[in-house]
Amino acid sequence: MTSKAAVRQGIVWIVVLVVVAAAVWFALRGGAVPVRTGNATTGPITSYVEDRGRTSLPDGARFVVSMPVDGRVLSVGPDVGQPVQTGQPLVEIDTEPLSLAVGEAKAAVAGNEVALDINAYDKLEKTALREANDLTRSMSSVVDASQKRVEASRVQHDFADWWKQRVEKLTAESAAGDLELQKAKTDYAAAAVDLSYQQFLLAAVRVVDEIVNLYPQAVADFIELKGIYRGSIEQELAASKAQLAAAELKLSDATERVKSPIDGVVLERYVTHERVLPAGTPLIEVGDLSRLRGEVDLLTQEAANVTPGDKAEVFGLMPGAVPVAATVTRVDPAGFTKLSSLGVEEQRVTVTVEFNADALAALRDSARLIGAGYRVRIRIHTAEVDDAVRVPRSALFRGDDGGWRVFAVEGGRARLTPVTVGLLNDTQVQIIEGVDGSASVVLAPGADLRDGARVRPDRAGTGNGG
Repeated sequence: MTSKAAVRQGIVWIVVLVVVAAAVWFALRGGAVPVRTGNATTGPITSYVEDRGRTSLPDGARFVVSMPVDGRVLSVGPDVGQPVQTGQPLVEIDTEPLSLAVGEAKAAVAGNEVALDINAYDKLEKTALREANDLTRSMSSVVDASQKRVEASRVQHDFADWWKQRVEKLTAESAAGDLELQKAKTDYAAAAVDLSYQQFLLAAVRVVDEIVNLYPQAVADFIELKGIYRGSIEQELAASKAQLAAAELKLSDATERVKSPIDGVVLERYVTHERVLPAGTPLIEVGDLSRLRGEVDLLTQEAANVTPGDKAEVFGLMPGAVPVAATVTRVDPAGFTKLSSLGVEEQRVTVTVEFNADALAALRDSARLIGAGYRVRIRIHTAEVDDAVRVPRSALFRGDDGGWRVFAVEGGRARLTPVTVGLLNDTQVQIIEGVDGSASVVLAPGADLRDGARVRPDRAGTGNGG
């Protein structure tokens, strides 16, 4: 046999051997399916809900200082990020117009008080009333006296008339002379004149008496008018005092209500230069970052498992994946509708967590810049088991009946195994019944994997449940 023939015969035998070896290998492997596997472990497991959230400040830890009155802002104090102390002035407002208003209001009050004092001075009126009463009594006496004079004059008149008639009769009988008759007539005429005069005086005195009787009433009416005027002055005084109080309050607000109500930092400045602004315009915002907290809007079905006191972790405030410890303090009693990024309406509930004091202190001591409105991820622990059989979450799937299943790897074959599930989270699931802590399970099994199928673990994908 030549050397070439020998070489060809050797090649043929090598090919035959390779084919036979391949046939034997495939026969032994039986078409095993490559899978990724993971190992069950025993240890603590926690169920949690997690979503994007933000940092915030509670009521009483965040204040917006606004214009307390209409006026001119002269300057706005510290820049954003600078610390402020309680009582520190944050804004300077031009108070000169307010001071002038206070002065005008004080002058109005003083004027009304003087007018009230003048009105209260009643000595002249009391004296006048006393004199009027005295004059009335005097005039009453004068009227009585005049009346008596008239009566006396009438008696004299009647006597003179009788005497005149008597002398006339005697003269006719020649018992008296003409001289006596003339004297009787003269006396009668004088008595008539005196009677008329006394009657005139009586009428005049009565007129004066009526006028004098009006004097006390006039004084009394004047006193009553002063009382009415006093009420008007008192109302004007009350109004002027109210205006003074309002002016003083505005002046006080312009200096006191622009001071920082807390120890904190400036979060935002809304005004940076001199301007004339109406009352209520926001000027500067301050916050107490020592009371920083977190808020997350959870789906209502997730929030139903959350209660105040649950442990929480906040990610995104420290480098890497280091969380900041927190505790749930409130689950809002009312939900709201929120549109998801896919345009789906979702019912969500706001859950509030507060950082643990030590964790927040360490966060602040780390010199990292933190503040309200930062985006974070918040994880809330809803339950915990210290000693549980755990498998990777990706090993779990639903069976045809809706129950939970895993593929356990036993003797190189995948065994479809019903399991009872306890706590679960994004990476792990607690197995209460079905597999033990030494099991190996298929991770993310394909839809074509069947019970009893031969499997070949992919070493690049092999992991554990830890």
